[in-house]
Amino acid sequence: MQTQGADQAPGDGVSYDGERPPGDSDSDLVDSLMFESNGFDKDAMDDAIEERKQHMLNKHLTKMEKEIYLSIKYGDSNKLRDMGGAEQCDLNFNIEIEKNLFYQPIQLASAIGEAECLKVILENNQTNIDVVDAKTGTNAFWIACFYGRGECVGLLANAGIDIFNKHSDTNSNGLHVAIERKHYEVATMLISSKYPLEEKKKGGLTPLLLSARDKEAYYVSEQLVKKGAYINVVSDSG
Repeated sequence: MQTQGADQAPGDGVSYDGERPPGDSDSDLVDSLMFESNGFDKDAMDDAIEERKQHMLNKHLTKMEKEIYLSIKYGDSNKLRDMGGAEQCDLNFNIEIEKNLFYQPIQLASAIGEAECLKVILENNQTNIDVVDAKTGTNAFWIACFYGRGECVGLLANAGIDIFNKHSDTNSNGLHVAIERKHYEVATMLISSKYPLEEKKKGGLTPLLLSARDKEAYYVSEQLVKKGAYINVVSDSG
């Protein structure tokens, strides 16, 4: 799961133990998967190798943390709650989504759109809702906008997260990325909630300038104008 960069933003009693096969090296993976791939289909084998490598991440997690991570990954909100996710459980730990990319549980649930798990996480008074990505400075609200997770956007806003959070490099906020990523429902939701309409991201681009250059975003542009967005704005490049 790759997010950011330049706006580039990963039942009861069930155990998810065994996610990572111990001791696998790349050569071991290739050797074993030669027998697992369908007719030595290279694409299928490459996909399987990548999936197996994913299982080798998060060696730093405790058993409890790994169970929490997997309950969110697989959308098992009941298991998350049963483990104390809404109460005493510490949910402020780093999960390695891919090599050197870390999210905390609140960010992961927001990124993949697991709203029921997010509800549990937000019930936990120990959850740090203001945690941000170390490289980009983006929080769970920005991430939810980036991935078009409308229900998560609403839950986080109601929980009091910083909805004006911006990417540290591009200066984009939730509305900018929702428009750029063609998540028009999320963009419309933000516009109707009195979200700031004149903020500029890198290059002097306002939400209206972004939507105006996207022929599929006509309705978003219309809503921006109706809500009073300044129509005579120009970007830094003119």
